[in-house]
Amino acid sequence: MKYRIATLLPEEAQTAAGTKTIDIDISDIISRIQIKLDRLKSKNTMDAHPAADITKIELVDGSDVLFSMTGYEAQGLNIYDRRCGSMCEGTCINANDQISHYGLDFGRRLWDDELAFDPKKFTNPQLKVTHTLATSDTGVTSGTMEVRAWTFDEKKPSPVGFLQSKEIYTYTCGAANSYEYIELPKDYPLRKLLIRGYRDGYQPADQITEFRLDENVEKKIPIDIGVETYYSFMLGYWEPVKELIAGYSTSPYYTFYVTPTWYWQSVVLSQHSNFGPFIDTAYPGGKIAVSATGSVWFEGYVTGYFPNHCIEVPFGVQDDINDWYDITGLEKVRLRLKAGGSGTSGTAQVVLQQLRNY
Repeated sequence: MKYRIATLLPEEAQTAAGTKTIDIDISDIISRIQIKLDRLKSKNTMDAHPAADITKIELVDGSDVLFSMTGYEAQGLNIYDRRCGSMCEGTCINANDQISHYGLDFGRRLWDDELAFDPKKFTNPQLKVTHTLATSDTGVTSGTMEVRAWTFDEKKPSPVGFLQSKEIYTYTCGAANSYEYIELPKDYPLRKLLIRGYRDGYQPADQITEFRLDENVEKKIPIDIGVETYYSFMLGYWEPVKELIAGYSTSPYYTFYVTPTWYWQSVVLSQHSNFGPFIDTAYPGGKIAVSATGSVWFEGYVTGYFPNHCIEVPFGVQDDINDWYDITGLEKVRLRLKAGGSGTSGTAQVVLQQLRNY
């Protein structure tokens, strides 16, 4: 075959939090690495989104960091890049598996033969996954992790580089209408910027209300826009997040976390008993409350935008390497974020997806 799926880490039991280090000891060129995390539920409710169980994913070569993000950020970037509905599966039911996935995509698409990760270009590449055992469900006592690599086999491409994706800045948001200035690294061209404004149960615009890019100390301002305005213009570009949900609830309610976090998320449920569920819309921002007059099993789906509180800012035609934002020759590039009304309790994070040539 032209391609194969290699096992970097066979399914491995987990009974405690920690960091798993995996040597990338294959010589084949890698298009994608994907991490699968499985947690055996202890309850019928949730304490956080499944992505909270991955606190950091890193790909390193000695001191050189090639990929570095949280689980939330990785899933958000995956959904924007792949235009897929969700990176979570399974159920939210006691004694059932709750499964989540996290990808390291080195090309513009799977099997991109121009952009891919070539382990032979590095000395000792390692994947490091820092995980908790019981954050999304605080009663969990066991789980598993598995890691696979989508590699080229009989087909022998000659990639010119790969997509390097890293969180470059994080901070606690200030008071409403205050500004944070972030100087962006200029070492590689930018394909994409990801801004995350997080607070439990709040939509991203409550933490970050607008963003601006300026070049060479405001000699040029390529972008200056409010998050809500930006969202309305991007509806014709983004695919909505579409996530299946299955669970159990009773009176007064159980809490569930979902991937779309914009205020106007839509939840549609069907029931398996006579006690119909309803949605408590008091929780935007990826947090819903399912209530019923009696015990009820339900399944359905949730749709919306801004996966895991992440806002995508793509630069240029995303399939055209030569059309991306080349900032390498500029004196200075700054991102300015304006805090929203709930900013003082929120966290902001900035991720860059860069073109790194060999």
